[in-house]
Amino acid sequence: MIRKCLIPYPSHEKELKAMSDLNRGIMKFEGADKPAVVAISSIIVIGSIIALILWAMKVAYI
Repeated sequence: MIRKCLIPYPSHEKELKAMSDLNRGIMKFEGADKPAVVAISSIIVIGSIIALILWAMKVAYI
């Protein structure tokens, strides 16, 4: 879903620009909805979860 939002630019003027819902929240930078950025973020999150599960199993059973 594309919405019109007021996005500040480094210049003195502001203009309306379409942005996707993925450019909201903590991901407020241009290109936050690029497939490569989403894939890298997903790999980092899933890898962290797997690492925590493996660490927890090692600590609990060894």
